[in-house]
Amino acid sequence: MDVGTALSVLHLMLASFALWVVPIHPAVILDLAVFPVALALQLRSLVSTWRGGASADRAPQPPAADAGAASTVAVRRDPRAARLPRVRAVFLAVQVAVFAMLVDFVFRPLVAPAEDLVVFRPGYVSHDTARLHIRYPDRGTLELRYRVLAPLQGAEGAGWEPADNTPWESAGEFAPPTSETDFTVTTALSNLQPSTGYLVELHSRQATLQAATVRLGSVEFRTAPRPGSPTRLRFGSGSCIMPNFPYRPSWTADVYGFENMLAHSDGLDMFLFMGDFIYADLPMYFGPSASDYRRLYRRVYTAPSTRRLLRKVPMMHVYDDHEIKNNWHSQDQPPMANAMTAFNEYNGRPNPPAAAPGVAYYNFTHGNIAFYAWDTRRYRTRWETDGDADASERSMLGAAQKQHFMQWLRDVNHTAAVKFVVSSVPVTTAWTNIDSSQDTWRG
Repeated sequence: MDVGTALSVLHLMLASFALWVVPIHPAVILDLAVFPVALALQLRSLVSTWRGGASADRAPQPPAADAGAASTVAVRRDPRAARLPRVRAVFLAVQVAVFAMLVDFVFRPLVAPAEDLVVFRPGYVSHDTARLHIRYPDRGTLELRYRVLAPLQGAEGAGWEPADNTPWESAGEFAPPTSETDFTVTTALSNLQPSTGYLVELHSRQATLQAATVRLGSVEFRTAPRPGSPTRLRFGSGSCIMPNFPYRPSWTADVYGFENMLAHSDGLDMFLFMGDFIYADLPMYFGPSASDYRRLYRRVYTAPSTRRLLRKVPMMHVYDDHEIKNNWHSQDQPPMANAMTAFNEYNGRPNPPAAAPGVAYYNFTHGNIAFYAWDTRRYRTRWETDGDADASERSMLGAAQKQHFMQWLRDVNHTAAVKFVVSSVPVTTAWTNIDSSQDTWRG
């Protein structure tokens, strides 16, 4: 095997690993360096083979021994040699196709930044309020209109239909968001009825001569029961998504986990997303600015399955390391502030009210079911400084969050029938991988 072929095989292995196994950036960076060399060597070999074959076809015949006699020279060529250039050409085409897939997978967020994205989705829905997340990068006064829905007959929890004699109501008009927040805003509907279905539409009134009104989107949800009321709850959970991974050639990068969840989404009261909504550092880290992080959130929200799922299921979030960088444990050091700016604009503000100003951990109830969502990244003890510390001094939550959590436990101990605690990293010691001894609760 010559050097060109060896590098070509290495390229195919690296690219395939990044596209369909784990999209780690060392494999991507190495392949971006290997493929151009492999391509040059393969092209040179292919051209040399073609030239050699053409020279053999044009080789002069030896003169006949007798000038008066006819001469016949039979030239035999190995058929395998004739097929060799075609095989190499096909092999080269496969390499180029795989490299094109890798380039599309890695650089599509830069080429298609989705700056015209419009988002309208429900976030936290309580018994009497609903937080609504909006992204609208255009002019025009915005307005929310809503009406009550009734359950479909004979399909409990599986869908809604407009209730009889329930007119549309307006929640008022408000100015569109600005570029300062990447054109995002979180607003709320209040004074809603418990355990009631609602259809909400977002409209934009354009400043034209006709004062045209455009419907930008609609969402459906059901409010929670009154606090403390016995209830039936059906919710989904998940984490760790990346558009178009494993890779499929497609004009639109979809989120296949959400695509699968759609098949089970009828009747879901909510969805808890437990971190790694974006992968800022995989397959390549493009920078620490807020705009770099915002671009990745827009990419996820552009995916068709994301839009379809979030139209019908309220989603709440916690963040984990890849919203910042892999295995983040450096508390408020850069780029934490910029990463959290983008997280709050897209996923944080639609959450339930935070436990205190400026924090990301929160708790809420759904009837007689209580939830607490930890922040396991910002306050954890740093690896570099806890090596000599007593184990009792190490912390995943930090003192303030731990105190708040323990008080929540006391508050709901006799009032909530079921308690859920949300952690973005594994609590069980049975979870083992290359960094579990440091990055998880086990560490």
